[in-house]
Amino acid sequence: TKFLENCGWKSIVITPKSGSYPNTDPTLLNDVAKSTEVIKTSTIEPFRMFNILSGNANRGKVTSVGMGDIKGSQSLFKKASGYIRANWFIPDARKGWVPYAVKEGQKIINSQNIDAIVTTGPPHSSHIIGLELSKRNNIPWLADFRDPWTNIYYNNFLPRTQRTKEKDYKLESKILSEATSVSTVSNGLVQEFEDRAKSILLLPNGYDEEDFHSVKPTNESEVFEISYIGNFKENQNCENFWRAISELSDELEGFREKIRVSLIGNVHITIKQTIDRFELNQVVTLESFVEHQIAVERMANSSVLLFIIPNSEKNHQIITGKIFEYLASRTPLLSIGPIDGDASEILNSCQRNKMIDYADSHSMKVRIQSHFEEWQLNGCTKSIKNDLHTKFSREQLTVQLSNELERICNAN
Repeated sequence: TKFLENCGWKSIVITPKSGSYPNTDPTLLNDVAKSTEVIKTSTIEPFRMFNILSGNANRGKVTSVGMGDIKGSQSLFKKASGYIRANWFIPDARKGWVPYAVKEGQKIINSQNIDAIVTTGPPHSSHIIGLELSKRNNIPWLADFRDPWTNIYYNNFLPRTQRTKEKDYKLESKILSEATSVSTVSNGLVQEFEDRAKSILLLPNGYDEEDFHSVKPTNESEVFEISYIGNFKENQNCENFWRAISELSDELEGFREKIRVSLIGNVHITIKQTIDRFELNQVVTLESFVEHQIAVERMANSSVLLFIIPNSEKNHQIITGKIFEYLASRTPLLSIGPIDGDASEILNSCQRNKMIDYADSHSMKVRIQSHFEEWQLNGCTKSIKNDLHTKFSREQLTVQLSNELERICNAN
């Protein structure tokens, strides 16, 4: 909405009044265009009932994405909850919002001259809203996929039946085939969806240039800081990274005294257990979720940023939103994941250090030691000077979105 206004579009946003989320950051409301009308509706949230029944009522609206809390639990209640979540809520547990959003959307269409509908997911149940409103009113509709649908990583953790999987795939195919246009974030997802979509647009997450205008990187730091900023999930726990830190702490003079690994955000318990096992508690700091602008400042003022693609099926398609802000910070990256994946291709296109495979502990050690020795020599690591990442600015990406919306409106 921030940049669509500059392209001549007025946005009306429909969103739940009281949803459940892993984290919220009210400072991001400053990025909503002043002309944007935001309408909040009621919703039915199974997450809140799950928290109450499991004794977590004090957590209020806080819940894990995809109800990941239920994974691996031996509790009978949580096992039953896992089965219900996996097989009753298709495509996801946000589907209770659909009738409320459809009703409100129809009111808006009846009272205003709406040219196009955009739905974005996850939650992919939001696309059911677009399907219904587009069909009823013959309005062009763009379905925007920021993550996979049937192949999203947490589906692998849920006890889904074969019937559920088939039903979910059928619904996914229906959305893809009936949307006027589809946009998605990676080449891998383009390839997964293109044979079922009428038209498809590659539209990465990107970053906002304005977030970095006021950030001034410090020239020198007392510690060599490797930072991970954001939710650190179990399937991102790369033991070879921790092994590399442990071995360098034993082998490299001064390293243990000067290294700090900062994990800023929600950290899965298995990662904390791995840190304990490698006896790295003295060099690792855990910090809670911070608002976005502080996160950007921490990116710019770290010595190295740790970027790990989840180690899961079809992870070559995964491009997290984090990578674009990491690139915009101009801080050197230590990137771990599939070396032939979409994220690796982005790093290469921006002439950054190459992706390192999860199993390649030697290359991790070499990369970390190289940055540490550079830091020792200069008091900091060298900021990246090239501007190749600017093609991922949200302002430029929104122009592409605007052009696609104009195309489908003119073709209607």
